[in-house]
Amino acid sequence: MIKNTENALDDIIERRSKGETLQSIANDYGVTRERIRQIAGSDASASARTLRKERREQSLERLRVDREEARIKALLAPYEEKSKRWSDEDILACLREAAATVGADTISIKKYNGLVPLMDIPSSATVTLRFNSWNDALEAAGLKAANSSRVQPFYKREDAVASVKAYLAEKWESGSLSMGSQKYDEWRLSQKPTTHPIPSAALIVRRWGWANVRAEAASQMLAER
Repeated sequence: MIKNTENALDDIIERRSKGETLQSIANDYGVTRERIRQIAGSDASASARTLRKERREQSLERLRVDREEARIKALLAPYEEKSKRWSDEDILACLREAAATVGADTISIKKYNGLVPLMDIPSSATVTLRFNSWNDALEAAGLKAANSSRVQPFYKREDAVASVKAYLAEKWESGSLSMGSQKYDEWRLSQKPTTHPIPSAALIVRRWGWANVRAEAASQMLAER
């Protein structure tokens, strides 16, 4: 009789996996070949159950990871262009098309934003982020620079933080908080003119980094609540 030891079971399974016959193993252990078949089969079944359990646990873990990735993607969605990935040439062609739509050789951000819901074109934030400024984008598209008679204000980091904080606070109260620079620019353009102009997302990104300013603004906002 085979002692039900782990070593014996391991030996039987290993020898069977190498192709050794049931009879050869049975002879060594002094039992029938059918007994070796039963032992090998029971161990194989246990191994199969263990494997199925491991696979099930792996599937559940993958599902958890997939759900977590989906949740993260949903949170990061505001940072991404909602429609498609625009190439530089796509953006320039859209600028030319937008200018042609209004019948001019240039187009202001305000007029362009009015066309965004009506045409398949990227947001003005995407344009300025890609080309550093609106006029730079217009120049690259072969269009005239937009009129800008006023002197561009000089912004400090605290100005940017204050503006982003105001944006976050307003969206927090309305329950429609979005952390993306594109939504911030849309909010900025919707504000009434004040004696303290609001810096654009493109300027914030270039000088201090959007994530850095946003984090500082969010921290200040939460500390005040």
